[in-house]
Order: sequence, then structure tokens, then C-alpha cells
Amino acid sequence: MRKPRSLFAGRNLASVLPAVVVLSLSIAVSAPAATLLSDNFNGTSIDTTTWTVNVITGPQGQFTENSGLNYQGLTGPEDENLVSNMTFSGGVQGTIQFSGFTSSTGVPSGYMGYTSGLVFGMGSSSTNDVIIGLSNSYIVSGRFDSSGSTPVQLENQVLVPTTAASGQFSFLYDGSSVFTYYDVGGGLQQIGTFNPGWSGPQSIFITGIDSPNGTTEFTVENVTVSEVPLPSALLLLGAGLVGLVTVRRRVGR
Repeated sequence: MRKPRSLFAGRNLASVLPAVVVLSLSIAVSAPAATLLSDNFNGTSIDTTTWTVNVITGPQGQFTENSGLNYQGLTGPEDENLVSNMTFSGGVQGTIQFSGFTSSTGVPSGYMGYTSGLVFGMGSSSTNDVIIGLSNSYIVSGRFDSSGSTPVQLENQVLVPTTAASGQFSFLYDGSSVFTYYDVGGGLQQIGTFNPGWSGPQSIFITGIDSPNGTTEFTVENVTVSEVPLPSALLLLGAGLVGLVTVRRRVGR
């Protein structure tokens, strides 16, 4: 009785490998990423099981929830943020949708930090954080030590001029680097890549900032943090390679 011929018989490993890679990656990309945190702020009060409200300077209550997370700043050095109670390790993507941004704060000449606006980031004020934010004149992304009254730049930041009032910010943390992105109407674009220098899981945060010469307002429509399915692709690729080697050994007998 004639043995059935293997599909890979007569083909070398290199000729079949590209198809396995494409198949593995397509399966991984099509698999839904697990959502670790999601909040559309559609209630009437901030969910304290998800967030801790932290007043950095100024009075409490600048963040309120009512059909979105609303920030209403005051003239003066006012900083308030929401810090996630959940912490995240490598292999995550965080995304924030915002609208209604206005800021009357001027930026001092030569100042390279974030003085006012909306800030979205990951990290800890006790160590350092990687942020992407919006002021009245530019998008800023960088790595800062925010443990003091004034953020200290730890790595060269990136600035993009804009007058946008709505859009999306996101970051991707792969376990060793943080990549920041923005979309304010022109499609998703990368803005910076930073080495965070973290040790252990970190929180995400949303910060509203005002300065002595102006105020800031904005609404956050939703925030999500999802797993990045890259490890799945690697596992599938590994399984495919093992299968190919096994088939090749059988054919060679």
C-alpha cells in the first residue's frame, strides 16, 4: 500500500517558513487582546475601585465625572491626577480619547517641561514616568521625574506643534521601552521612544495641570489598557517551526 505523500515532502524548510510566519502572525493579530482596564466615565462620580484621586497642588475636586471625566482648572499652580489602582507590566497598550480641550496658559520662553494641559502616562512619581500630553500650543512626550514641584526632564522629549482640541493619545510598553503615539485628526503617528528605567509593574495616570498665568479644561471620554498579543505570535511561530522540523525529519526517513 502506498503511503500518503506529505504536503511538505520535497520542500526545504526555508521555502515553507515564510508561509508559517504569515499564518502565525495573522492568527495572533486576529485574536482579540484582553482588556485589562476600561472606563468611559459615564457615571456621576469617579470609580474609586479603579482610580485614586491625587491632589498634587491646589484644591480638590478639579476632576469630576458626568458624561465623561471633566477637568476644570483654576488659575494658579493647580495639579490633580487620577492614578489607576491596578498596575501593569510589559506587553500593554494604553489609550485615551479626549475632547473639548482649551488652555489659556502661556509657556515660559525656553521651558521644555509640561506646564499645563492634559497629561496621560505610565509610571510612578516616586521614580519617574513616561508621558504624552497636550498644552495650548503643542503635544509633548518625554520621560520625567515628577516627584518634585517641577517636573525634571530625564530624557530628551519630543514636541509637536498643534492647536487640536480633541483626539487620541496612546502608549505601548513592551517590557523594555515605551512608544508614544497621537492622533489629533491626521491618523495615528508615533512621537517618541523612551527607556523608562522601571522596576516592577507601574500604574497609569491622567493629570490635569494649570499654571499661575492661565487655566485648562478638557473632557476624557474613555481610557483603556489592553494586553499586546505579541507573545502569542512568538508562541505560534515557535510551534510552527517545531512542526516543520518534525515533518522534515519524517520525510527524510
